[in-house]
Amino acid sequence: MPTESRSECPPDFPARPLFLGSEIYRGSSYGAKHPLAIPRVSTAIDLSRAMGWLPDAVYRDSPFATPEELTRFHAPDYIAALHRAEADQRVDAATGERYNLGRLENPVFPEMYRRPAISTGAAILAGRLLAEQPSGIVYSPASGTHHARPGRASGFCYLNAPVLGILALLDSGIDRVLYVDLDALM
Repeated sequence: MPTESRSECPPDFPARPLFLGSEIYRGSSYGAKHPLAIPRVSTAIDLSRAMGWLPDAVYRDSPFATPEELTRFHAPDYIAALHRAEADQRVDAATGERYNLGRLENPVFPEMYRRPAISTGAAILAGRLLAEQPSGIVYSPASGTHHARPGRASGFCYLNAPVLGILALLDSGIDRVLYVDLDALM
């Protein structure tokens, strides 16, 4: 039996889910020996397309979060150090110690500023889109990096995308946000 298409749904029915992604995840890696070396985001995009779950109409390229957007939560000196580390492809000992950069968990790699700035831009966009349509659904598989602190990388995370996405929701007047962290402990 054919199913009803979204265009035929009642007006109060939620819009089609949106998928936020970027090609930066396809060629970007924390390094061959890092736990996040497996291309998870690009694989999710490719699999979703191959299964027919991701038509072009629901895919949006993730925007790049600006330094002004990032400093809503992160310290300006940390953002500058992260940007500089990507440009130089190295950090000195003092910068590494202060910002937890260049370590095993948060290595220097070619897209170490751009990749998290794009995933954070997606979280901010998701917050804005959900504020416009609270019954909507936005999926951003790269926007879960949540261990970064205001002035320091932590736990494989250079920026805290969920915090900035939540701030976008709060900015729109939404006064209650439920955030659930699903990290598994072993």
